[in-house]
Amino acid sequence: MKKTLVLFTLLLTTLSGMAQDSKVSATLSYPITVGDNFLKDYKGYVDLGFQYRFVNFGPVNLGVGANVGFLGVTDPPETNGRFTAMLVQPKLFAEFILGAQGQFRPSLGLGYGFNRLKSRFDNTGLAISELDRTYEGAILNLGLAYHISQRIFILAQYDRAIINRGFDFTGDKSFVSRATLIKIGVGYNF
Repeated sequence: MKKTLVLFTLLLTTLSGMAQDSKVSATLSYPITVGDNFLKDYKGYVDLGFQYRFVNFGPVNLGVGANVGFLGVTDPPETNGRFTAMLVQPKLFAEFILGAQGQFRPSLGLGYGFNRLKSRFDNTGLAISELDRTYEGAILNLGLAYHISQRIFILAQYDRAIINRGFDFTGDKSFVSRATLIKIGVGYNF
């Protein structure tokens, strides 16, 4: 255990020497569902992100990233119910470096996400029903990061997903085929 901790500390120290101009960063955010869509009853738990910038064109970085978000329904109407969602969002992004020291970083991303929704409930009192489905679709995201130090930044991000769920149980196709999240969090440049 001590060897692992020492190795991790050494690796983190070595990677963090590059700081704000680093190619690698990680984020921890709180996802908030917004709008009238199939995730409207879900509450965000946490969203973890990773970004790698592979090309720099002066004031623009291009990169790849991925986020994994966890959501759930905290007070479902069914007794003994549990509803959870895991959102996996790989993406390509462009990050624009603005400000005197490059502290403002608006970004634009496009990806293809996978949403795994799990439901477990007992609505009859006789049997437990379980449903585990994965849906996928295109995701557009807009973000803004502000670097408060060489390594640490705060961020806000808007994600809009167009999901192919394959069915429409409400009569409102836009309700079942889209999802919108706002993420607020912090990040670290390695």
